[in-house]
Amino acid sequence: NVDTGVASGRARALLRFTTPDAVPQGCVVESARLYVFSSGESVGTRVEAMQLASAWSENGASWSSQPDTVGDAARAWSREGYMQWNVTAHVQSMLDGGVSHGFLIRDAAEGAETAGGGHGFYSREKGDAGTAPELVIRFAPPSSGEPPGPPLPPSPAAVSCGQVLTQSTL
Repeated sequence: NVDTGVASGRARALLRFTTPDAVPQGCVVESARLYVFSSGESVGTRVEAMQLASAWSENGASWSSQPDTVGDAARAWSREGYMQWNVTAHVQSMLDGGVSHGFLIRDAAEGAETAGGGHGFYSREKGDAGTAPELVIRFAPPSSGEPPGPPLPPSPAAVSCGQVLTQSTL
């Protein structure tokens, strides 16, 4: 505990991703999801992802020098495997401001007398293929406000033996 000097069991993770400088021309941020692999579940606890307000470095970040956060937290229930946070508003804010400092991950009950549980997350240093943190941003054309029209009627298509069908085919 920074205030009292007593060990509190608190732990946080800092994550940073390369993001586009801006939203592509003619697009909006449709969604942004943060995926972090957790090595265990702490049943009944929630974990927060918060936008970082300033720059940091791996070698320079410590408990007493960690960057501040800005905005509301995105929350997810603790689970083993990939945890997922909806960080669409956070990413939109980063793109609007032209700078991305990343995310802070922490227990939502941090500092409470009956704090949540322990969480362990994999980072790129873990070395296991497919378990590195990911930030998935989806861009789409802006909504026109009009409801989508009816689907086009099916048209005959040639299908051959061994072909993999990925849509309804007449």
